[in-house]
Amino acid sequence: MGTRRRQLRLATTSRHSDLDKLLGRFDSQLSYHRYLLVTEAFRSSVEGELEKAARWLGANPQPLLVLNEVRADCYDLGLTQTLRMAAIRPISRTDQWLGAQYVLEGSSLGARVLFAKARQLGLSGEFGARHLAKQVGDPERWSCFLTALELAEPFDLDVAISVAQHVFDVVIEVAEAYHG
Repeated sequence: MGTRRRQLRLATTSRHSDLDKLLGRFDSQLSYHRYLLVTEAFRSSVEGELEKAARWLGANPQPLLVLNEVRADCYDLGLTQTLRMAAIRPISRTDQWLGAQYVLEGSSLGARVLFAKARQLGLSGEFGARHLAKQVGDPERWSCFLTALELAEPFDLDVAISVAQHVFDVVIEVAEAYHG
């Protein structure tokens, strides 16, 4: 495991654990609906900034945007409740972008498990779980991201960690707003 990845993982482990506790077991239609609403609110809070920063920075790989698929999944399931959260802080440096992308690319790794669970609930890449299908569609994406993470220069690890923690804090805020 690369040094930067290891440090990002260590610095975000407790937040990742907190988020997992908030999202629950993902073992029923109700828990999936809650997860989907949290995902819609979170992605609407971060994707625009990440896309804009990626274009400006010439980032590679480009961010995997799934908000449209999340919204289609919500529509499939009749979910109309949305919650708008504050967007993430502006990103203007590669190390900031990589810190934010670490969280989102990691969610694509987790999507493999979630997609299997969604299928057990009767959902698919054509109905209710489009965003998960898109996230698992490119198995090489994570390794490409890790290469970019380890090779980026100039790079300030503390900045990347701060942004990764901030992105986790945003999704935790969203999950807490839906908790109850």
